[in-house]
Amino acid sequence: MPRFVKQPHENTCGPTAVINAAKWAGVDLSIKHDYKWLMGLCETDLQVGTYPHGIERGLRLTIGICGVKVTRKRLGFGSIRNLEKHLDNGGAIVACTIDHVFLITDQTDKMFVVQNYSDGNATRRIRKTTALTQLDWANIWFLKWRKNYGI
Repeated sequence: MPRFVKQPHENTCGPTAVINAAKWAGVDLSIKHDYKWLMGLCETDLQVGTYPHGIERGLRLTIGICGVKVTRKRLGFGSIRNLEKHLDNGGAIVACTIDHVFLITDQTDKMFVVQNYSDGNATRRIRKTTALTQLDWANIWFLKWRKNYGI
């Protein structure tokens, strides 16, 4: 299992989610060496944060070019089953709340395993019922390895 990171500064959860997605995909990005570059790529503003188009750009230009299919989903409220099925099929999910971006990497029956969900925690679990009420269902990206990529 990769070693996921927590965000180093307030309002930088977007680039942190991209780094964690890269770690999930086996792409060698780090806070130490790549964070400034990623903040520019994602158009992150230290006062405002990162807008969805910046998160998508960061995902596509870091892991999308390495064989990971990045699909933006605009799901209806309560689409937990769609998230569960995607995780069951080996994918990961970059998800937003009203003011935060994080990576979902796994699940149990009642919990999602998430990366950089809150301050001070790289990895933790959140209840699926909590996710149901907190997710911004218009800003979710499904990450999945492309079949036969590079063959």
